[in-house]
Amino acid sequence: MTRILDAMADGLRRFLRRSYRNQNLVFVIAALVAMSVLAFVSGYWFFYRAAYVLGGLVVICLIWARVHAGALEVAVERANDRLQVGQETEARVRLQSRSKFTKVWLEAEDETDMPGTPARTVLTLPSNGARNWKVNVRCARRGIYRSGPVRITTGDPFGLFRLTRTYGERRQLLVLPRPEELPYFWSPVAQLPGEGSVRRRTHYVTPNASGVRDYYPGDSYNRIHWRSTARLGRLMVKTFEMDPTSNVWILLDLDGSVQAGSGDESTEEYGVRIATSLAYHFVQSNRILGLMAFG
Repeated sequence: MTRILDAMADGLRRFLRRSYRNQNLVFVIAALVAMSVLAFVSGYWFFYRAAYVLGGLVVICLIWARVHAGALEVAVERANDRLQVGQETEARVRLQSRSKFTKVWLEAEDETDMPGTPARTVLTLPSNGARNWKVNVRCARRGIYRSGPVRITTGDPFGLFRLTRTYGERRQLLVLPRPEELPYFWSPVAQLPGEGSVRRRTHYVTPNASGVRDYYPGDSYNRIHWRSTARLGRLMVKTFEMDPTSNVWILLDLDGSVQAGSGDESTEEYGVRIATSLAYHFVQSNRILGLMAFG
């Protein structure tokens, strides 16, 4: 008995939610029931005809909505699943109608939980026609988000029925923090005791020329060492090494108990942005880099 009552209560809650979202249909059904009762009680022809008109309106609107929602093909293509803050995620949606009737009103929405307003548009598809929709959403905050599917909603002219179908798959979108340029940041050459300096050969031109070797086709002419070439009688080019530096470690404290602020103005967000910018700076400088984070 308890299960039956719970099922009835759950069904009543679903009906009330749907009724709240579709008040036009509730009003028409209430009017239909009222006209039917009045026609049965009084026998007056006006109430009979009003009931017939309202009942026919409901049936026609339901058929209209189903015709618009059916015979529709939607293809969704997404460009990237890994972006940086400030970049835009891009999706291309193609809607193809296989119906002989014009689809007057189609509301398309690209579902996502990214901060901001989801991309929406309203389209009209002619008979056996097609439309393309390009979706661009700016990535405002780092994190892991959900992108897709595309939701297509349509209905009838009186707003009695709204049918929704989804197309495409749900994909994960990784938004990475955007590094900032640090033109005035300088890290001194490591000369502390106990640190291991590193010397590595590199194909870049650095201030540290380590020796010469024979010229190979493809070597840049500005690397030719002319004194060695004249002395040995064949083309010789300079070889270079990286600056003697130590390994770089970035330590990031992400413990929630020591953070302050919220959103983009939190100390956690500032710490992540600083660590990202430092890492980008050292990677661009060809430094050996490590990251340790807690929290």
